[in-house]
Amino acid sequence: MTRTAKASLLLLMLVGATILTMFVVAPRKTNSKVRSFLHLLFRNEGSPYPQGAAVGAADCNSVDGEKLHDEKKFLECTRNAITAAKKALLTSSNVDEAVKNVNTCGGSGVRNVMLVGHGAQGLIHTGGGSIEAERKQYIADVQRSSGLFNPQLWTDKVKEWDGKVDTITLFACDAGADTDGARLMKELANRTHATIRASTFTVWCQDGKMWLDQHAHWKTVKPSSEVVIDKKPVLYTERAGFVQLLKIGKTGKEGTGNFDELRQAEIKSINVCVSASTFHEGQPCKRMDQIEILLNSIDFQNPFQTRAVPAAEVTGSFEIVLKPDGAGKVGRASIRFDVFNDELILDDNTHTYYHTSETFQKRWTQF
Repeated sequence: MTRTAKASLLLLMLVGATILTMFVVAPRKTNSKVRSFLHLLFRNEGSPYPQGAAVGAADCNSVDGEKLHDEKKFLECTRNAITAAKKALLTSSNVDEAVKNVNTCGGSGVRNVMLVGHGAQGLIHTGGGSIEAERKQYIADVQRSSGLFNPQLWTDKVKEWDGKVDTITLFACDAGADTDGARLMKELANRTHATIRASTFTVWCQDGKMWLDQHAHWKTVKPSSEVVIDKKPVLYTERAGFVQLLKIGKTGKEGTGNFDELRQAEIKSINVCVSASTFHEGQPCKRMDQIEILLNSIDFQNPFQTRAVPAAEVTGSFEIVLKPDGAGKVGRASIRFDVFNDELILDDNTHTYYHTSETFQKRWTQF
């Protein structure tokens, strides 16, 4: 056996021993960081983004009926999924209609219902598609942003659900996450005396199928439950002084795990547009100066590709304008990215997503 072959065999044995220790010798100590390490170690960039738990339609479902402000077609996808499953589908354009829909569900003998809409921590839309389109048509308990806790719109109205349903599922991104998510779920549970379920992270829909992100889980709150805060997962933390190569999806080969690599030196400028959302007010588009800080707060090293759409708000966009050498490399003079809930970035041209750091989520409006 050659030295190279022996070295390769030894490395393989060491990796195998490490995994055996993690999962057999001390399985209880295998935490999320270890699982993330193994995912990065063995992931195949040509594979589709792994799905989390599948989500089936409830027996009766109330979906935000918005069409115009559903740019990525998440709401349309969920309506198609519910119709394909042959479950009851009702649509709403405001809080009152959502309340009426759940009353209709309960009145027909259904005990488990689902509300579907774009969401954020402590919030789910019941009409309008997004906060920018309609600022009042959501059920929310959002204390981190002024004016977004709207008890007069829903807290008394949802009392009508008391005794009519047993379980209410909120199918929306992040609705159960962090302090605001816990507060919203507890308020709903107390007002309706029903069990409330909501996701702690992203939820997706594609081709008539709905699912939780692999990093999300269902949070469940009952009227008698103590308030427990489930933080959103932190999937990327930037390193000080580290300059990334940017992995950019190849045009014409989207979804296949093929990427070009850009150097930051090949970027000419970045233009940023911040949309109004549950997180912040809208701002005029502008050319930004802090290019390196912005780029390093996005995990450009570990993109993933999927045609699925998240139930998140579009909270802005930015455009990377390239120098001639960079443009020649990727076949585009500029690359536009949409921002979802300040936590996901999408190059829609190649269906390529990127996670952001906590720094990005706190400073998006300040770049």
